[in-house]
Amino acid sequence: MSDKKIGVEKVINSLSDFENELEEIKSKTEIRKNELINMAETEVDKIQNDIIKKAIQTKDKNISENVKKDKVRADEIISKGKLNIEKLQKKIDSKFDSAVKDVIKKILGV
Repeated sequence: MSDKKIGVEKVINSLSDFENELEEIKSKTEIRKNELINMAETEVDKIQNDIIKKAIQTKDKNISENVKKDKVRADEIISKGKLNIEKLQKKIDSKFDSAVKDVIKKILGV
């Protein structure tokens, strides 16, 4: 009977050792899991920051390009406006004498 008792104690000790090993593996697994989660969060933050940085750069580039295009367009509009003003002034100048004579005739009743 003592052989059986010794055999049972060995089995119990083996199971206890196995249980301890399983607990240790579980603990290490949990530590590794947390490390992986932290690494993943760090990488996600880096990627997120890169995406935001690139988006800001793209936005700034687009704004700069649009400002340049708008300035060119504004300069074209200003040039056309100046030309139109000059043409209008020439018409006014060419019609002024005629208009003055017509007003004088109306006033004098001629």
